[in-house]
Amino acid sequence: MENELKDITVIGGGPTGLAALFRSGMHEKSARLFESMPMLGGQVSALYPEKYIYDIFGIPEINAQQLVQNLKHQIKDFSHEIHLDEAVHSIHCNTNAPQFSIETKNGVFPTKSIVIAGGIGTITPRPLKIRGADKIKSGIKYVVGKKEDYENKKVVILGGGDSAVDWALELQPIADAVSIVHRRDEFRAHASNVRRMQYLDHRRKLNIYTPFSPVELNGTDTVESVSIKSVSGKLKTIPCDVILVMFGFVSNLGPMESWNLDVDKKKIKVNQKMETNIPGIFAAGDVVSYDGKIKLISTGFAEAAIAVKSAIEFIHPEKSVKTKYSSMIGKPKGIA
Repeated sequence: MENELKDITVIGGGPTGLAALFRSGMHEKSARLFESMPMLGGQVSALYPEKYIYDIFGIPEINAQQLVQNLKHQIKDFSHEIHLDEAVHSIHCNTNAPQFSIETKNGVFPTKSIVIAGGIGTITPRPLKIRGADKIKSGIKYVVGKKEDYENKKVVILGGGDSAVDWALELQPIADAVSIVHRRDEFRAHASNVRRMQYLDHRRKLNIYTPFSPVELNGTDTVESVSIKSVSGKLKTIPCDVILVMFGFVSNLGPMESWNLDVDKKKIKVNQKMETNIPGIFAAGDVVSYDGKIKLISTGFAEAAIAVKSAIEFIHPEKSVKTKYSSMIGKPKGIA
């Protein structure tokens, strides 16, 4: 049985992709979404589901997973198809209608336009490569997961970026002890959070070790301590139950790199209408690059709205596409 033709296909189920799905419904267009992971939310769900987000306008603070739940709730009135654990392998541009054919493990799906909201693509954590790490089977983590797993645990965080500092602050109230180890004296994180962390260190409620680098993990199957070394050669051993490795992630566009898109430094180049170099394919969110680009969830939302409007203009070049405002049209009606 052939799959149904859709007006818009969204690739990526993070906040930007969900926003694109919502805007498709607001314009009363049929849509489907493909997400390679088994759940919606993208990086938000995979990397920091229990962290709080403070930079979405009008929402002073929101738990990351709650944001995803809110976005899912917002699209529930539309009958959009959502395909989880289903990566897009290839895109074929057709010479006649429908404009595109999207191929996944489950078949071929026709669509009139495409909005790519693939975040930063496939992400792989930078591994911890020190003595003893290969023999430890439990206690090394690259993604935090549930906060309650760290209650009354001795936690050592390796890294000096925003994630390392944020999680040091998040876990300090519930863990038995939190130590953060960074190879430089200066942290690459928001200044206000660094000051909060330094205050806690001064009050001996958190331990900062700089400039230190990890050199060895100690333990049998489970991590028991980590040995660190300063730039001057000073050695110190910190007891721990959990090592949180926050050296960042390596991103890979994966199959997207073979779709003949104009890519620069692993980002898809777009113009102010979120158009790629291929007519009918648009992109939004962290995956895109343009002059003045800012990587925020809020800007991803705006880019999703622009991309969907541009997609509809591509589908109906003969029509003037007007933005649909919920304050004027009320609660949107579900569509197929």
